[in-house]
Amino acid sequence: MNEPLGRPKKRWDATTDHAIGLDTLDTIPVLAPNGFRYSTRAEATNLPLVAVNSTHRPPDTALRSAERDRVLRTEETSFEEAVELFIGRTRHTRTGSRHTERAYRIDLQHYGRFLDAEGLRLGTVGRRAAERYLARLSTEAAPRTVRRRVSCVRSFYRFLRGIEIVAANPFDALDLPAFDRKSETHKVLTDDELDRAVALLSADVAEANRRLEGAERGPERTRAFASLFTAGRRRATFTLMAFAGLRCAEVLGLLRDAIVTRPDGFYLSFTGKGSKTRTVPLVGFAYPAMFDWLAVRRYVPSSADEVFVTLTGCRVVPRQVARECKRVGERIRARHRLTPHVLRRTFATRLLASSGDIRAVQELLGHATIQTTEVYTHVDEEGLRELVEATALGAREHARGPLLAPRIHQAA
Repeated sequence: MNEPLGRPKKRWDATTDHAIGLDTLDTIPVLAPNGFRYSTRAEATNLPLVAVNSTHRPPDTALRSAERDRVLRTEETSFEEAVELFIGRTRHTRTGSRHTERAYRIDLQHYGRFLDAEGLRLGTVGRRAAERYLARLSTEAAPRTVRRRVSCVRSFYRFLRGIEIVAANPFDALDLPAFDRKSETHKVLTDDELDRAVALLSADVAEANRRLEGAERGPERTRAFASLFTAGRRRATFTLMAFAGLRCAEVLGLLRDAIVTRPDGFYLSFTGKGSKTRTVPLVGFAYPAMFDWLAVRRYVPSSADEVFVTLTGCRVVPRQVARECKRVGERIRARHRLTPHVLRRTFATRLLASSGDIRAVQELLGHATIQTTEVYTHVDEEGLRELVEATALGAREHARGPLLAPRIHQAA
């Protein structure tokens, strides 16, 4: 068949029943005998190329060949290989961090166990199987977790359908459980709880320092220094999250040159989530806690560039910070379980309640959109009322009482 000059060749997609232009296809990961590589979709599928227009349909032999090739690819690709292809796409085409990749793996491993229990393969999952998976998830996890895992599996199938390993996405148009995005925002420390926590951490540092000064050389002095080291690090990490709004990963990723001196004081400059550079002021309780910690940290030799290390000079893991926050919450008898994110949310809540400038809060928290800031902050009704009354024009004059009431009574 002779094709008109200048018209790009197209391939017929049997799954969607329409033609796709080869000049619009992106580079995609495919399986190769010696491992994974990136190629064009035409090379990956090896489907026959036909010249088509709005009225032309490929012969039935081409459709049968396309379906046969897709079935072969589905049978040859294992679940583990498909997951690696999906993760590879994420790594090469997106700016997702290693935490995102790890979350994808965990969610897909959970889905893989469901397939093994049901005796299903990637290409044999239908709508009813997807609904059974959703029903099982709903009995095991919270609505937020259910939505995250189903969204991950949905993206997984969308990717597999794009490279023609599966014919359809069984998770499309699947109804997910609703949840309130602000359901956790009320879990913040009160002013009294925050004051008790800071006083407790400062007392721990003072007590450890007193023991170190009175300890003799030997094992006793070594134990006293270890107590001061741990107490100082715990107070510094706590205050950076509660009074500077840093994420736990950002605190543990701070480098030695993160402290920047400016005419108006000290700042922390670091690379946060999404590889974005952020600068926050080092003020309040975070300032003395940080410099007390640096005074202790210099006595521990370490090749690590991070500010926060262990006694052996290794990096501190997030789980250790989470355990320390939980213990502090138990000691001050906080209303809610104390986590690193509760401290960050407490910072955002206090800052928004005192300033009312949500754009400034967004900048300090490092949020990409204002909607994220609205979710992670919580302002009580009393605070909103005080803010409105403080900014209302002529609030004092009108606060004396209603003006219409005497006239209404006189008319009556």
